[in-house]
Amino acid sequence: MKRIVSHIIPLILLLLLPGGCAKRGRVIPAKTMSEIYAEMFLADQWLNDHSSAKRIADTSDFYGPIFEKYGYSFKDYDRSVNHYLDNPRKYTGIMEKSTKILNDRLDLLRKEEKRRNLLKEIERYLKEHALEPIDFKKDSILWMPDSLKQKIIIDTTDVKGRDSIRTDFLETPRKFVGYQPAALKREDL
Repeated sequence: MKRIVSHIIPLILLLLLPGGCAKRGRVIPAKTMSEIYAEMFLADQWLNDHSSAKRIADTSDFYGPIFEKYGYSFKDYDRSVNHYLDNPRKYTGIMEKSTKILNDRLDLLRKEEKRRNLLKEIERYLKEHALEPIDFKKDSILWMPDSLKQKIIIDTTDVKGRDSIRTDFLETPRKFVGYQPAALKREDL
């Protein structure tokens, strides 16, 4: 009898142990927690900008997709917050890391906006100064239509026969002054 009881009690404890941990939730690693906080902040900002959605959104449901993206639940998040609040240095590190993530994203967005503005400025410059309508008639040597019946060969190596060739196409082409915006830096490209 004693032998049976000594086996049953540990077996019952083993069965209850995983269930007890599942109710409490897992602790999310600090790096992942930083990424979650960064996304939660962006979600909060979106909610502040869209006041009509603010009335509809329930906080736990609102952050649910963020937790699911990283493979965690609200219980895991709650457990992690309580865990990290017990260690203020670690919690401060998490918050600093999430601030860095947000600043990096902001820098990336600013660079992208700067590139777009630069492209618009280059496009505007090209339309105003460099792109002109092309008259292809000025570019041809002969004023005759092309025909399969008639073959015309012009010897351009003969200097004496130069008067038979239109020379207006030999004029110096308009110089293209390269566009150099003052704000253009190599790291912006």
